[in-house]
Amino acid sequence: MAIQSKRKRFRAWSRKFHQEVLVGLTIAAICSLASFSWREWGFKSTITHTGTQSAEPMPVLVDPTANALGGSGQTWQFVPDRDFDLFVLSGEYHWGLGTTDVLGPDGQALDMARQMDTLIEQYGRQYGDLIAVGTASCEGDIEEENDRAEKRADHLVTLLRSALGRLRDGREIHALSLGKFHDCSGHRNTVNQRRILLAAEKTRSCPADLRDRLYQLFQRRRPSGFTPDDYSSFELDHEHRSGG
Repeated sequence: MAIQSKRKRFRAWSRKFHQEVLVGLTIAAICSLASFSWREWGFKSTITHTGTQSAEPMPVLVDPTANALGGSGQTWQFVPDRDFDLFVLSGEYHWGLGTTDVLGPDGQALDMARQMDTLIEQYGRQYGDLIAVGTASCEGDIEEENDRAEKRADHLVTLLRSALGRLRDGREIHALSLGKFHDCSGHRNTVNQRRILLAAEKTRSCPADLRDRLYQLFQRRRPSGFTPDDYSSFELDHEHRSGG
């Protein structure tokens, strides 16, 4: 009787052991499959966004079909960096020659207030200080074009302040003027010299070195294909405050 009792207990233990092993193997297989599917999806997602894999961060499209104008969407390119993120409106949109209007491919003025509202609503709360960038192309007198670049930066500051609305969190909105593009030779089409640029600081830091860090950012990333040295100025205005 004692031997039969031991055999019964052994068989019961054996069945329980095998059941637990089977359950464990099933769970491991499911987890492995899920992990593989997630990695595969992530790889496909990366290829879809960037088109290629590279050690250098590639521009990511932000809200590519928002506020369609004339049948085509306005696309912000998102260019990441260490301390800042850059937002560049796609190449078919640029400052109108001699104006502070942003023009589209059909020559019509773009509703930049609406663009800023959308951008700030989606991404504005995750950043520190914001920097509005003004540029001017190589045509015209240098003093007039430097002044125009400042006015364009100020115009973006006004739009950003309005988009931030009642947000009173001490953040600053800076106006950065690159001035006039130096050289017209070899540039039959100058619209790329008048791109729409914004920079967003990832975390607030000492404003004393903000200009130097922005200069290094634009030297390193060249968001419109040019460096700061291709322009006549690099002036940062610290007096524009959000909610002020």
